[in-house]
Amino acid sequence: MTTSQDKAIIRPYIHENEENKLVRFTIGKAAMEPLALGNIKLSIHPITIAIWLAVSSACIQLLNWWPDPKIGILGYFRPLPILAAAFLPFVFFFDWYQRPTYNQQTIDILSQPDINDIKGYYSRGPSTGLWIYEYGQNFVGLVAIDTANTDARIEIPETPLTTTTPTAVSGNNGNSKSKKSGESKSKKEQPKSSPSSSSPVALIRHLYVSEPYRVTHAQDDLIQFAAKRIFTETDKERIVIRCNSLFDYLTSGLKKAGFELIDKSKTEGWLGLGWPTYTYELTRGKWSALQKN
Repeated sequence: MTTSQDKAIIRPYIHENEENKLVRFTIGKAAMEPLALGNIKLSIHPITIAIWLAVSSACIQLLNWWPDPKIGILGYFRPLPILAAAFLPFVFFFDWYQRPTYNQQTIDILSQPDINDIKGYYSRGPSTGLWIYEYGQNFVGLVAIDTANTDARIEIPETPLTTTTPTAVSGNNGNSKSKKSGESKSKKEQPKSSPSSSSPVALIRHLYVSEPYRVTHAQDDLIQFAAKRIFTETDKERIVIRCNSLFDYLTSGLKKAGFELIDKSKTEGWLGLGWPTYTYELTRGKWSALQKN
């Protein structure tokens, strides 16, 4: 219940039993939410609808259950049981196919060092921490900032340089081409970097907003809070966050805050089903420019 005097605040995580449970539950819920969103998206896909109508029509024709006004108004509802029964296998299949991926993903996330020891992990470096967003007594969301990352759970793609060397663009002789190809090859062979405590990269490990507050753009408050805290209290040059592409509220909020898409990976599957995981980045220069506007 809220009152007119309730205030929205973003406060540090308090290490107590109830709040610990809330954070773990919320992070686990966020990891499993794409399963429900993916099931809905696949269920209303045009191909799914077309197959469903074709199968339903065949069954109705086979059983001769087309609408029949001769038996009264209920005769118009004769096809409904078949339409419902024909759709259920699609719902079951989509959930059966996707659930193992998200189950394992949730287990992996909840097994990470930052979740095993929330208090210890998020007190390791400047501005590293977990914050709770509340409106009165109601939980709105959370954000976890990591500026002292030492594990490799989140691989960070290298961003291209903003300047280009003359030899890379001239192409006037064979040596230039050879050097360019050699540089390209070496870049491909380099593994993706994982930030450490001395890295210029800060991670937003978790960012979640409860469903009722997404329409109020509460995610914008958390994103702006994280960016301001990192860039004003540390010397980090980049902020990186990964999120599932099905979280439209989050991807739109990141773009609004100046984040740019730098990498996109897709869940592998034998049917090609899967939803891309996006990696977004915000640089100090772009953030500073946005603050001046």
